[in-house]
Amino acid sequence: VTASTMTEDTLLALIVDYCGWLTLTWYHTYDSRKSPPGFPDLCIAGRGGHLFAELKSSHGKLSPDQTAWKYVLQSSGAPWRLWRPGDWLSGKIGAELRYISQGRETI
Repeated sequence: VTASTMTEDTLLALIVDYCGWLTLTWYHTYDSRKSPPGFPDLCIAGRGGHLFAELKSSHGKLSPDQTAWKYVLQSSGAPWRLWRPGDWLSGKIGAELRYISQGRETI
């Protein structure tokens, strides 16, 4: 699979599986139709911290509501990430997950 062919759903599944392997706690709203719009796709927490992640395909764009959440979370000091398939394939996502899993750099 390449970054351009990986779907957002595939990316989500890979991240959630890795979170399980690292024993990270994660949350994803599966049906957001009755939730306020724009909240990040994933909240992930471990011994080393937490983060909020918005997942997009290689060329997906943030909606105005997603952008608003980004700025609210960042201004409060919360780590917010925009993750794309290329970030998984490069190892960037795995490194960040390992860090919050153990509280130290593990790559």
